[in-house]
Amino acid sequence: MIIKSIILENFRPYYGQVKFEFCSGEKNITLLKAENGSGKTTLLEAIKWGLYGGDLNLTSANPRQFGASSFINKKYLSENKGVVSAKVILTIIGKTSEEREEEEYTIIREICFENDIFKGVNLTLKSKFGEINSSISEINSQEIINRLLPKEIDFFVDGERLDKMAPEKDNIRKIKNESMDILKESVNRVLGIKSLENALNDVTRVFKELDKEYLESSKSQKNIVELSNKIEELKEREERKNIEKKEILEEIDILEHEKTELNEKFEEILVQSQEDEATRIKIETLQKNKKILETRESELSKKYKTFLSVKGVEIISQKILQNAFNVIEERKKEKRRNSIKI
Repeated sequence: MIIKSIILENFRPYYGQVKFEFCSGEKNITLLKAENGSGKTTLLEAIKWGLYGGDLNLTSANPRQFGASSFINKKYLSENKGVVSAKVILTIIGKTSEEREEEEYTIIREICFENDIFKGVNLTLKSKFGEINSSISEINSQEIINRLLPKEIDFFVDGERLDKMAPEKDNIRKIKNESMDILKESVNRVLGIKSLENALNDVTRVFKELDKEYLESSKSQKNIVELSNKIEELKEREERKNIEKKEILEEIDILEHEKTELNEKFEEILVQSQEDEATRIKIETLQKNKKILETRESELSKKYKTFLSVKGVEIISQKILQNAFNVIEERKKEKRRNSIKI
């Protein structure tokens, strides 16, 4: 199954209609990066709730007890009274069985309140042929969704609880084995291997009973031949399914390896980003200090120019006075000389 897009309408922190389109094809990784509390975890929980309903798991709050404000955008609530709702609209591509071709489906799940009283959750399922709910019950619509992607396959990781992904070293092997067992069981469910094994065991048991009766009566020979053929057919199907299962598990191993490499690259990018941020802060600090120094330099330059202008006037004044004193002294000397001559 492929999730093409999701629309959140007044759902928790998402005001109005907010649409996310996911990558597919060769570039099939969508990276979400945002501040804490901006709605990344809410987006993942909205996908789970849109697919399977049940507990929103966004808070421990029960909608019947805590009302609309626990699940519906607060700005939208402040603008509307009476009947209010929040929607999750998923567009997915998948098939409900091995025999059918892939189709595009639209899942619309809506939670409703009236005067802050919980009214219920509505589910609408559409395909290219129109709305499916018009001909079958909501329960059957949920069964179709479960066949597109079984709920038992838990494919979400809570990024805010990384301790689940990085446990103590002593428990890593145990948790990894348990996760692999769950994964194998999920693959068995998707491929129908368990049901096939049960059917094979039942047919084999009946065959043995009829084979025993055949020794007593030849009338059951036809049934035995049919059952024998059925057993061979089931064995062949089981063998094909096991081969398919092996291929899937091999692909999962490759994806796990790619996931590890991606996580390592992400860590490198994160470290580099932090280093770049530190460098940016240093540059900003140096630029601020530079501006402070430039301002100080300008102020000192003005003071120095003022000082020079005042000092220059003082020096010039001293020279004028000294020249005046010199002239006076010369005149005094000249008068004395003249008086002596007389």
